[in-house]
Amino acid sequence: RQQRRVIQDKIASLTSHHKVYPGLKQFKEGVTMVNIQDIPGVKEAGFTRASHLSGAPPLTERESSDAMLRQTLTEILAATQKFQDSWPFREPVRPEDVPDYHTVIKDPADLSLIQRRLDQGFYRTKQLFMADMTLMCDNCKAYNPKESVYYDCAVNVQRFVEAEYRRLGLM
Repeated sequence: RQQRRVIQDKIASLTSHHKVYPGLKQFKEGVTMVNIQDIPGVKEAGFTRASHLSGAPPLTERESSDAMLRQTLTEILAATQKFQDSWPFREPVRPEDVPDYHTVIKDPADLSLIQRRLDQGFYRTKQLFMADMTLMCDNCKAYNPKESVYYDCAVNVQRFVEAEYRRLGLM
């Protein structure tokens, strides 16, 4: 129970889902339209006119600020690094170990690169982060035979990351 309470307190400190805004009084005064950005909580939830007009889905709470997105991506990366099948991706492929790798794979990616980019604030969207994770797995599948343990690891890591995105409401 204490652990659950600590977790709930931590979530509450990082999110604003517990905020309740007062109703709109303008309608009682005869107003029939209100600018959506004038509604309390709409901006805080990540809504922008540009994203609305572009047809992009609204931001989730975990994407609503740079800090929340970074924390979410850090959580996903940490879980991925601990995932049992992530071992081939924890460090870059070394030319001494695989001499032709960089001839075949022109844009290498690994979890240490993704960690560096995350630390540097490179990932401004969840899509950029997922693109690097996908690149890492696709590179592995392109270089290694389908029957190899490396190929299997790539498939499993990709599934794991996608499951994390779903679990956290990012997909």
